[in-house]
Amino acid sequence: MLDTRRMRMLREVARLGSFGAAANALSFSPSAVWQQMAALERESARSCSTAGPAARA
Repeated sequence: MLDTRRMRMLREVARLGSFGAAANALSFSPSAVWQQMAALERESARSCSTAGPAARA
């Protein structure tokens, strides 16, 4: 089962275009958002992003 917090983070990353912007909107650190997206990818066996490391900034 997918975690709803992680899905909300994914929505914000998609809406705002970066992990950093999503982190600011959700009051998390960019690192925390990145870690949660990595966990979501493991849980779903799908990639949450096609962007490279610059998307994490």
